Amino acid sequence: MNEEMNTIFTDVNGIKMTMPCDKLLEALSKMQGVLDHAKKDSDNPYFKSKYADLAKCLSTIKKPMADVGLSITQHCSFDGQFVSCVTVLGHSSGQMIISTLNVPVTKRDAQGIGSGITYARRYSLSAVVGLAQADDDGNGAVGSADDDKKKTKWEETAEKAQAMLHNQDTLDSLENWRMISPDNIEIKGNDGNFYPLEMLNKNQLQKALNNELFADIKKYIEAEIKKK
Repeated sequence: MNEEMNTIFTDVNGIKMTMPCDKLLEALSKMQGVLDHAKKDSDNPYFKSKYADLAKCLSTIKKPMADVGLSITQHCSFDGQFVSCVTVLGHSSGQMIISTLNVPVTKRDAQGIGSGITYARRYSLSAVVGLAQADDDGNGAVGSADDDKKKTKWEETAEKAQAMLHNQDTLDSLENWRMISPDNIEIKGNDGNFYPLEMLNKNQLQKALNNELFADIKKYIEAEIKKK
């Protein structure tokens, strides 16, 4: 079976694709020509911003893909540290492209793993089909030509996330604190390790409160101090 698969697929920088792949790429090009942006209609309470959730992304691409014979399936697993999402973009001809995204999971329970899976699926899906996100208002209709050339904040964030997600150590070294949930916030100590706010004593919390590195989570630190 392995020998048979090797004659069908070729590997391009970690992405597997059938050779030839002309029919799939032609269909993908036609789909992208009519593909609309996914509307940002879901709220992110942690960062006070809006985003297009997985359901919105799927509903946006469903008909344009079906019209040209494209389909997409995603298969996820968890190895104890990373959620792995394998995305398969297929064409009615049998041609396909397969890519994998690994996302580090810090909270290893059902909720944390589930969030990691949803995150990986959304980013993989958008990257594979070329789906972008846009605010659900009239701004997009009156943008200039220069605006079209600029990357959206979401696209810039996605690129940075893609670069960092491959290395957990690098990711941790760039963060001074991380919010797993509003009830589970961790800050980095002098030793480079992360510690939940609830584990710190009042003196340690007071020092963190006066540290500019933790200015964005000041209210959470103050709330934790009141509990001590």
